[in-house]
Amino acid sequence: MILRRLADAIRTQNWFTVIIEFTLVVAGVLVALQFDNWNEGRKFDAMERDYLMQLRDEILANETQIKSRIQYTADIVTAGNRALAFLQKDRPCKEDCTQLLVDFFHATQVWGISSHTSVYTEMKRLGLPRSSPVKKAVNGFYGVFEGLSVSIENLPEYRRQARNAIPVAAIDLLWLHCHVTVSSEFETLIQDCVPELDAINAAPIIEMLRNLPGLHSNLNGWIGQNAFAHRNYAAQSKTFAVAIAAIDAELERTQ
Repeated sequence: MILRRLADAIRTQNWFTVIIEFTLVVAGVLVALQFDNWNEGRKFDAMERDYLMQLRDEILANETQIKSRIQYTADIVTAGNRALAFLQKDRPCKEDCTQLLVDFFHATQVWGISSHTSVYTEMKRLGLPRSSPVKKAVNGFYGVFEGLSVSIENLPEYRRQARNAIPVAAIDLLWLHCHVTVSSEFETLIQDCVPELDAINAAPIIEMLRNLPGLHSNLNGWIGQNAFAHRNYAAQSKTFAVAIAAIDAELERTQ
């Protein structure tokens, strides 16, 4: 209707009407664009809130996993240090040979489950979160994962050496009694499993391990990496509360 009046005004050279009608057309377009922008902004705000809630759940899941990793790496380091102490003596075991075998076995373990990062990765792709405090807190939490995955989740040479040396019958019993898969994401190393290993003659196995070339240095390097990981997981766990608090504050601010 407006466009028809505008065309009639131009045809009759009624310039005052032309200006009025043209102004109305432009104003209508601008209002429509502003409304569309406002509506899209609301949709984007709602999408970010949804992602922040998903990110919160992802961080909670990671924190549960980190707590398990702290214990897991501590168990590897403890077992590995006992095995290293034995190797440094450079003499055959006379007692506690079965416990030493458990230690050598536990020291071969590798945390093989990747962290949850899908929500974090998608938010980064979208340029989210927009809040600088939230972004800083979340990046601080996730920043540790990449470096640790390179150093800890790669299989060490020590693992190959030790597991190749332990007879199948013995390693089957070690898996059965000294290791538990709690779920698809969590594993536990059982420390007091020696009474279940009576069928193993551990002394000759330990002697074979003791004489493997390079085993001492390979074990030393692997335990060093796990000690590093243990400290960093503990440090990362401290950033958990900061990240959750920043997300909660942003969700409260935007509700």
